[in-house]
Amino acid sequence: MNYKSQFGYIIDLLEISGKELASTINVDRTLVSKWKNNARPLKISNPHFNNITNALISFNHKRNDAILERFFREVYPNIDRNEPDYLITCLTTWLLGKDLGYFNSFNDWRRAKSSLYTTTIDIYKGNQGKRDAIIEFFNYALELPSGQEIFISDTEKMDWLIEDMDFYALYHLKLNELAQKGHNIIIIYNLTYGEKTVSAFDYLRLSKYFTGKVTAYGLEQFIAPIPSLYIIHRQMLLMSIDNEIKNDDLYIAVYRDPFSIEQMVKEFSQRLNRSKKLISTYSSHGTNLKGFTETLMSSIQERSTSYFISPLPPFSTMPETLLQEILHDNNLSDQQMYELMQIHKVNKKMFFKNGNKAPLEEIISQEHLEKALTLDSIRLDDVSSITNKDIYITREQLIEHLKHLDSLITTHDYISISVASFHNLPILTDSMMWIIEDKIIYSYPLCGETNFIISDSGFILEKAVDYVKNLLMLNEEAKSLNQYLKGLS
Repeated sequence: MNYKSQFGYIIDLLEISGKELASTINVDRTLVSKWKNNARPLKISNPHFNNITNALISFNHKRNDAILERFFREVYPNIDRNEPDYLITCLTTWLLGKDLGYFNSFNDWRRAKSSLYTTTIDIYKGNQGKRDAIIEFFNYALELPSGQEIFISDTEKMDWLIEDMDFYALYHLKLNELAQKGHNIIIIYNLTYGEKTVSAFDYLRLSKYFTGKVTAYGLEQFIAPIPSLYIIHRQMLLMSIDNEIKNDDLYIAVYRDPFSIEQMVKEFSQRLNRSKKLISTYSSHGTNLKGFTETLMSSIQERSTSYFISPLPPFSTMPETLLQEILHDNNLSDQQMYELMQIHKVNKKMFFKNGNKAPLEEIISQEHLEKALTLDSIRLDDVSSITNKDIYITREQLIEHLKHLDSLITTHDYISISVASFHNLPILTDSMMWIIEDKIIYSYPLCGETNFIISDSGFILEKAVDYVKNLLMLNEEAKSLNQYLKGLS
């Protein structure tokens, strides 16, 4: 059925007759017909407008199935559904609108589970077509307010991605931008292609897990053939399916109607139920960190080689007196100081526990350190994230911290501290990451997030360890902390 007005669509959605509505708001039935056929378009100045919206809300309430709420949740995801006048706001916006868009040609999308419906689809073709469609998808997501739910499950061979390495870099750059904007991203990886191939995993993908906004799942077996899915919930769906014979026969469809999107969200959910979680994210408020640092301590005490990467040395490695001085200078409450000193006490054991001989390789970002040493006042990201308050130290206090670390290396021969450039993976410099070989990886985002990430997936650990070893062995700019401090003097 074709609709001539927003009003006509909404009364059919509520299954109200013209006669019934006319009787409710006490107008002639022919007037309702004129509104429905757009012969007399509804305007906010219409003396019956408020009566119409109130009547529609009343009919919605009597149905007892919240159909208007569910409909507007899909159509206007950015309107706050918790506001007291949510339905009035949505109805006013809808009734005064002029573009029915994808609602023009089908009736009740909520009840059309097996019915035919008409919608508009944009079609792209071939590997280049998929690249174009993906960029459109990313750019559209970046225009939306933060907090969008983005679901990705690419089941195809990755020729379309890796045959153009400029696009390959752009693809991961866009995903990073989505994470940094505050969208929540779930990615289901196809593990059947082999963990060591660039098409299955690489350092650029690794870096995304430490933003606090990307959660990874792995699915061992896809029931072929199933489509690749890129979904912005309630906003856009990109769907394609691999053609193993001819890449030119790869077709990519882009949908924007809520019915199609909702169906593929259900398909994505089914895949998620068959997947194993590769990353777990937890809250990092206050002393909740303590239990997880004790897990790290336990792993270290089992004589596992470990690696710690951070933008600047963590506050846990400061001398106690220096940390107290800094916290006092920043006017923290007694309770905040107590909690931070407790975290400091527990975490410090991970670095300098007596009798511990498990090798520890700590790496500090050269880029962050060089920038910090040009400033009179430096923000301590880790403490600031925990306290939700900007905490600063002076350049002299940072140098004191570095010299203290250097002196400890001589008394703890299992510790090695390097300063290295992270320029190939810039997003990692916004996290503190602890990797314990074959056991666990722990990351604490420092980009305003209030969570931390843990994984014991061999799929991720292997590449994380490879990254650290390459960072140290292949990085011409890497220096020991001692060499770096001598260069400063």
